[in-house]
Amino acid sequence: MSRPATGKIDQYKFVIREVTSEEELRRIFQLRHKVFVNELGYDSIGDRPNELRDDADLIGRQFAVFEETSDEIVGAVRCNLLRDGIPDCYHFLINQLDFPIDGEESLNITSRMFLISKFRHTKLLLAMSLHLFRAAAEEGIFRDLIFVENHLVRLYKRFGYRLMSNLAIEHYQKAQVIPMLLDLRKVDYLEKISSPLI
Repeated sequence: MSRPATGKIDQYKFVIREVTSEEELRRIFQLRHKVFVNELGYDSIGDRPNELRDDADLIGRQFAVFEETSDEIVGAVRCNLLRDGIPDCYHFLINQLDFPIDGEESLNITSRMFLISKFRHTKLLLAMSLHLFRAAAEEGIFRDLIFVENHLVRLYKRFGYRLMSNLAIEHYQKAQVIPMLLDLRKVDYLEKISSPLI
C-alpha cells in the first residue's frame, strides 16, 4: 500500500491515500453517485441506491482525497492494474480499441476520477494524479489508459496523455468517450510538452 500524501490549497489541508475499509469505500461510492449521476448526468448502474459501483471496483484500488480537518472526502480515483484481470465493464471499452491490451503487464486503467465542485479548478487534480502514478510506479506500472469525455482531452494532453484514436468510442454508462494513453517512460516527450508530471 502506498504512503499517504499531504498538501494544502488555500486554507484547506488534504491527505491523499488508498482506501480499503468498507465504510470509507461506501462514502466514495455515494459521493461518486452524487457527482457522476446527479451532477454530470451519467446513467445509474448497480443495485445499491445512491451508490455508483461496478465490477471494476471488485479488483480495483481506490484512492481518496480527505480534507484533513473535517475528514470529508472531496475526491477519489480508481485504478485497475490489468495484470490483476480485466473487469467486464472494461472489456466493453477495450474491445472497441485497435490496441493490444490483453496480457499487458505494465498497464493501468485510471477511471472514476472526480473532485467535488469547489475543488475542480485547483491543483488538487494534479496532486491526485501524481500520487496515483507514484503508487503505480511502485508496482512497476508506467503506462496509464483513460477514457475521457471530449472536453477533458486538452487537459490530459497537457499531462502527457496521447490520443489512441481520433474517434470516440461507446461507453457503457455515458454516450461516448475518447481513449488516451500516458507512458511515463517517454521522458523526452513529457519534457518537451512541459508536463507537470515530471
